[in-house]
Amino acid sequence: MNNKNKMKSLLIEILGLIIGSLLMSIGLNMFFKPYTIAPGGLSGLSLVISKLSGLSVSTIMLLMGIPLIIFSIRILGKKDALKTLMGMLILSGFLDITAPLANVVATQDVLLSSISGAILLGAGIGIIFSVDGSTGGTDLIALMVNRAFPSIPLSKCLICIDGMVVISAGIVNRNLETMLYSAIALYIISKVVDMIVSGFDYSKAFTIITDNEEVLRDAIINDIKRGVTIIDAKGGYTNKEKSMMLVVVRKKQEVHLKKLVKRVDSKAFVIVSNVHEVLGEGFKEINV
Repeated sequence: MNNKNKMKSLLIEILGLIIGSLLMSIGLNMFFKPYTIAPGGLSGLSLVISKLSGLSVSTIMLLMGIPLIIFSIRILGKKDALKTLMGMLILSGFLDITAPLANVVATQDVLLSSISGAILLGAGIGIIFSVDGSTGGTDLIALMVNRAFPSIPLSKCLICIDGMVVISAGIVNRNLETMLYSAIALYIISKVVDMIVSGFDYSKAFTIITDNEEVLRDAIINDIKRGVTIIDAKGGYTNKEKSMMLVVVRKKQEVHLKKLVKRVDSKAFVIVSNVHEVLGEGFKEINV
């Protein structure tokens, strides 16, 4: 990668960190902080501790986050550790700038507040992840626990840590509903992050087992203008040699392909799966 491309990549990453951190800080201060909604993560834990101590969320985040980054340098590497530190500093700065939003009553409906905050937080995290950035968080704790105890899967570490943050929100607020609202927010955040990172243009993967391989292959290539991968297969019940076709189409082409398969071979066996991201010719360019 030449210097021009490196500079462009760095600018995109910094812009993504700025936009993502701004959205996160608005969601946290305007919608989560007034009701102590803590949907996991370091930001959620900082909200809970802020409620107990009276310190600002940004201060608590830095006090916990910077030591975490230092301890995880061996896991992340110096470059990624510095990127994470930069993301954390940007987020902390925006949390201070947007702190007055905590006094703005956007809505008195706690459920609506948890949903709105989750959408903003999920969008912010998704944007940051999509530019390969990070603001640090409980994922660093999970990485260190996993390194110390390899038998504990990383996913379970994250679930346990985020779950404890959600429970602590209810305990600190002395309200079971706060815990439930935090859990709802955590679920929405994860879904929004997935949508931002994977994109909204979902595709469909068709696995087709047919006796009319050649006719169906030609029809797909000529009518739908999609490539086909032929895989040799064998029926477990009939013990006969068969051909299995793998086709990936855009969502809007799903019905067209179903009709085409029915027309060519109404007895074909078809499996349709959701595909969140397709890279390569005819779809998105591989760009990481």
